[in-house]
Amino acid sequence: MNKDQVAVYLNEHPEFFNEFPELLHKIKSIEIADLPIAPLQTLSIADRILKRAQDDKEHFRSQLEWFMEIIEANEKIQEQLFEVELTFYHSLDFFQMIRKFRQEIVRRFEIPGVAIFLVKGKGGRLEQLASAKGVDGLQWVDRTTLLDWFPKGLDAALTSEMAEGSPLFEGHCQEKIQSQIILPIRIHGQLAGALALGSANPLHFYEGLRTDYLERTADKLGMAMDNQFLVDRVRHQPIRDAITGVYHATCLEPILEREFGWVRRHQTTLAGIKMRIDYFGNLINTYGKPQMDKVLAEIGKILVAEAGLGNLLIRTSKDTFLILLPGVNRDQALPIAERIRDIIESHSFNQNELEKVTLTMGITAYPSRRVNSPAQFIEAAVKAIESGETDKRRVVLV
Repeated sequence: MNKDQVAVYLNEHPEFFNEFPELLHKIKSIEIADLPIAPLQTLSIADRILKRAQDDKEHFRSQLEWFMEIIEANEKIQEQLFEVELTFYHSLDFFQMIRKFRQEIVRRFEIPGVAIFLVKGKGGRLEQLASAKGVDGLQWVDRTTLLDWFPKGLDAALTSEMAEGSPLFEGHCQEKIQSQIILPIRIHGQLAGALALGSANPLHFYEGLRTDYLERTADKLGMAMDNQFLVDRVRHQPIRDAITGVYHATCLEPILEREFGWVRRHQTTLAGIKMRIDYFGNLINTYGKPQMDKVLAEIGKILVAEAGLGNLLIRTSKDTFLILLPGVNRDQALPIAERIRDIIESHSFNQNELEKVTLTMGITAYPSRRVNSPAQFIEAAVKAIESGETDKRRVVLV
C-alpha cells in the first residue's frame, strides 16, 4: 500500500482517528485562516475537480505524515519506558527503587514532576521510615483523598492548561506544573496509590491522550512495590519458628497476601488446612514445656516430610499450624489433611507417659462463596476447627 492508498483509506475510515487522539487533536487545532483559499468561480468544472483532487491529495499526505510521526513517537516511548521499568529489578530496596524510577522519568522524558502517593498504612514500617527520611516525591495519603483524584473510576485522570499550577507537586518540583496525569497504582487488584506526572507544558497531558503505555508502567510499579514490601517485612522479622522449623507466625500475613495475589492474577485455587493440637494447655501442665517443645519439633518434621514440595507450612500460634496448598481446591485438600492427621496421631512421641496426640483440622479454600480475602480465609479455617471441637469431627470442611 503506497502513501496515496493509505491517505484514501484514512479519508474513508474517520473512526481510525479514535485510536490516535493526538492526531485528531492536531487536525482540530488547524485555524480556518490557515486553510487554502477557496477555488475561484472562474475555474471550469474540470479545473475545479482537478484542483479538489490535488488539495485532497496534499491534505491526506499531511495526515499520513502526522500518522507516521505518531507511530515513531510511540515506539520511542515504549523503548524509554522499558528502560525505566528495568529500575524495578535492579534496585536493592524500596527507597532506592523509588529514587531511580523518578530520576529515569525526569531524564528520559524531561518531565519535571514525578510524585508517588500510597494509601496510609500500606507501607507499614516503610511509611515510618519515609516520614523520618523525608523521601523526595513519596507521600502517604488517606484512601478518601486518593479516590477523589479519580472522578471517572480508576482510569487515568488528565488535566491540561493549569494556570495556577498543581498542588500535587508542591515542594517536590521547582518548575510550575501546568498539565498532569494521575495513574492508579494497584496491588493485588486493589487501589494502593497513585503515580502523578506533571509537565510545565500546559498541553503535554490532555483529555484524549493515549495513556496505555503509562498505565502499564503504573501496574508494574505496583507489583514491584508489593515485592519490596514483602522483602522488607521478611528482612526485619523472624522467618522460621525456632522449635518446629516451619515459617514463623509473623510471615503469615505477607505470605497470604502474596498467594492471594497469585491466585487472582492466574485464576487458580488456594486451599488451607488449619491444624490444632487437642488439649495442648493440659499437655503442657502435665508434661512440661520442654517435653512439649520436643513433641512440637517432631510434628514440624512430620509436616515438612508429608506436606509436599511447593506447599507452605506456618506455625500460627503455640498449638496451631496452617498448611497452604497452592493450586489445590477444598475437596482435594481433604485426603491430604486426613493422611497427615493419621500419621501424626499414630506417631509415638515417647515423652514420659505421652505417646500420642490428637488433632482437629479445618479446611478452607479460595475462591469460594465465604472467602474473598486473606482475613476471611483464616476466619473460615478457625470456624471449621471450632465446629469440629463442638461436634467431635476430626477434619471439617467449610
